[in-house]
Amino acid sequence: MDIGINKYYRQGLDLLRSVNGFEGVIKYKRQYHVMDENNQQISEPVDANQLYRQGLDSIRTNDFSKAKVNLNQAISVSPDNPNYHFAMSMAHYHCNEIQDAKKSIDEVVRIDPQYCNRDPNVQTIVQNISVMADNMESSAPVAVMADNMESSAPVTVMEEIPIRIHEETFEDIDLVESILRANGQYTMFELGAGYGRWIGKAVGVMRFLKLPLEANFTALEAEPGHYDFLLEHMANNNIPCNCIKAAVSDHDGTEYFKTGNPLTHYGQSLLKDGYQTDGIQPVQTYSLDTLLSGFDYVDFIDVDIQGAEGKVIAASKEISRKVRKIHIGTHEGSHIEGQTEVVEEQLRSVFDELNWINVWDFPNGTTMDTIFGPIEFLDGIQTWINPKFF
Repeated sequence: MDIGINKYYRQGLDLLRSVNGFEGVIKYKRQYHVMDENNQQISEPVDANQLYRQGLDSIRTNDFSKAKVNLNQAISVSPDNPNYHFAMSMAHYHCNEIQDAKKSIDEVVRIDPQYCNRDPNVQTIVQNISVMADNMESSAPVAVMADNMESSAPVTVMEEIPIRIHEETFEDIDLVESILRANGQYTMFELGAGYGRWIGKAVGVMRFLKLPLEANFTALEAEPGHYDFLLEHMANNNIPCNCIKAAVSDHDGTEYFKTGNPLTHYGQSLLKDGYQTDGIQPVQTYSLDTLLSGFDYVDFIDVDIQGAEGKVIAASKEISRKVRKIHIGTHEGSHIEGQTEVVEEQLRSVFDELNWINVWDFPNGTTMDTIFGPIEFLDGIQTWINPKFF
């Protein structure tokens, strides 16, 4: 089944090399003379594709000015190569030159109208650039606003479409892609919700794009202070949400939970029985299957549960039958089941056995080459999609 996602992202291949035939540009591998602005030859004959690859290397090392020089030369000698224009759009994007990025995307579409439709991640990146370009023209703020509130009324969250690239950019991409693929109805879980920031972002995207989706949100949070913040956030922004004061685990019951100052800390977590530390209390737990029991289909699950992610996913028998996509933050889990890499490998093993497809896999505490260049991951990231729903 061709779903446009390259399974080998986890091996460090990035979007610019692995999707839409970026490696298959042999037909463009010819020799050209590079001309200056006065149409005078300024160098020996060069390989346009070599200039393109030099541009990609510069993007990966965050040298976007050099990338633009190399890519502009490649485009000057091969103006109808959509790969070159797409790479140029990424270089402009990272320089916050949104209108120029949009012009490069327009050139891609002119050359190959189906280019941006072959991969959902490319679609999401292009959608973000288009929305930002339109927003800059209109000077309208991108905000999560309650539909029935006055424009001057205070709101809890003001989420702008991200420009600065960091580890959460991939979570933004996952969220937006899941919304754009929804058909009439959108169901999302946020597990370890804190104050529900990712549900807030989802609502912001839908309201800003005026998407006619019937939304169904479930948020789970066990820390008492954060649960109060969650209720306040949903109420202030008129977001209908089933807010549950509990933690997700591999079973229904009660477990110890480490609490903390809700104003300064969002790393609270389940603990092993008998683990001794200050600020622990028993909390209600539900398995993922129990949470899914009232649903036939879930578009997206966002998981941020501080080390319990491995056992939660491994215990679920319903996830493959009901869930389309899941984004998991991986954390230091030594006080639960072992080191982080053990939990991460457990997740890979479980999803591989289920035949899910990996989109992102960036381990906790690493600096990884990505489609946006090197990025430091304080928390790890794994995103998986269920081929049943493609």
